Amino acid sequence: MLNVTFFILGWLVFVYGQAANSVRSSSNGLTQDWAGMLKWLRLQHVMLIERAFFSAIFYAALNQLVIKTVEPALKASGLGMNVWGMSGLTGFSASSGIHQLMGVVGLRGTEVHEAVPPDASGTVQSGNPG
Repeated sequence: MLNVTFFILGWLVFVYGQAANSVRSSSNGLTQDWAGMLKWLRLQHVMLIERAFFSAIFYAALNQLVIKTVEPALKASGLGMNVWGMSGLTGFSASSGIHQLMGVVGLRGTEVHEAVPPDASGTVQSGNPG
């Protein structure tokens, strides 16, 4: 259970970083507060659900892959890491990897600056998209 918890935490850390980066970006109409974060979540919710789904499907394989590839390298350098720590790395990697794969393949992705584009003068509008 601890492994699953840290996998989910690692996954959420990447999503939070992605959201915070998008909220701080000057190329979209999000405010730099929780309202902007909630708007980002509304725009990205389908993509996040899909990423969570595929991450859950590949959880066991990804976890074993990270454990088998990272643990020997850590041991060789004289370091160690608990399996739950590796699960956190796996969750972060799953979230970021699936995000990149979906971008390359062209699957679901809502770019905030496309949903809330700047006006003709280049000023970002803060109204509702659409």
